[in-house]
Amino acid sequence: MSLYPLFANLVGRRVLVVGGGSVGERKVLALHRAGALVEVGAPRITSALVRLVESGQITHRNGLFEDNWLDEDWLVIAATGDRVVNRQIAASAEARRLFVNVVDDAELSTFQVPAVVDRSPLTIAISTAGAAPVLAR
Repeated sequence: MSLYPLFANLVGRRVLVVGGGSVGERKVLALHRAGALVEVGAPRITSALVRLVESGQITHRNGLFEDNWLDEDWLVIAATGDRVVNRQIAASAEARRLFVNVVDDAELSTFQVPAVVDRSPLTIAISTAGAAPVLAR
């Protein structure tokens, strides 16, 4: 897979993370730190995500994924742990020309999230193009 490295300015942009478990939580926290307007969609979310919702830092769409969830988003991450749902999210995002990352399926993803080393002002992103993410850490 040939990937183009890219750092994106997400400040003030709506981003949806579908999946409220530990993987979704990690993605939400990173996106929130980057200044994105983060919405997490899931019937259940971690206690850390509940605290962020209660403090107004992120929003929560309570329920199972529906295609219309993507109507106002700029980027989406599928982190549900359910391959069928993740495939639906990827197809819906692709139809809307949205960038999508399916956390456990590089082939369904239109972007990868690299491992990051942040030694401000230097930031290094490391990728294995989805082949072996553990090596990039």
